[in-house]
Amino acid sequence: MRQGRPRPRLLILNQMAGPMTWELTQDLSRQLGPVALLTGHPETLAQGSQGSVTLYPSFAYNRASNLSRGLTWLLFLVHAFLWLQRWPAHIPCLFFSNPPLLPWLGMGLRRWRRRPYAVMVHDIYPEVLVRLRGLAENSRITRVWRRLNRVSYERAEAVMTLGDCMAA
Repeated sequence: MRQGRPRPRLLILNQMAGPMTWELTQDLSRQLGPVALLTGHPETLAQGSQGSVTLYPSFAYNRASNLSRGLTWLLFLVHAFLWLQRWPAHIPCLFFSNPPLLPWLGMGLRRWRRRPYAVMVHDIYPEVLVRLRGLAENSRITRVWRRLNRVSYERAEAVMTLGDCMAA
């Protein structure tokens, strides 16, 4: 916890927390009170903590190659896990689907520490990788990924999407 800041009422995690996430975070802080946002988005971090929103820096998303994408996803995921250990388990989390493995962390922490969580889905993985021919439709990785997504969404308090088509 940062000096002089009250304990957050909500923890938000999004590696690419751009303007839409920033606006949602500010709205939620006005409704709920203090909110903490873990992100690697450089423009959002440049704004600094404001009002009852406290920003915490993490690893930025690197799109240079598939390897750098995967590596920055994993680095953010590990940092998110460690960062969440500093907060009491009763503080709920809002996990965005960037990185796409992040909802799995919610599922694990729900089971391990009984931490409530919700998921905001912006991108549908592994379907994106299947369509880009990065993964085969019936590969073991694709099947396991889909299963982990399904379980993490089922165990979430809420799952939100950008629209009805994505929800389907």
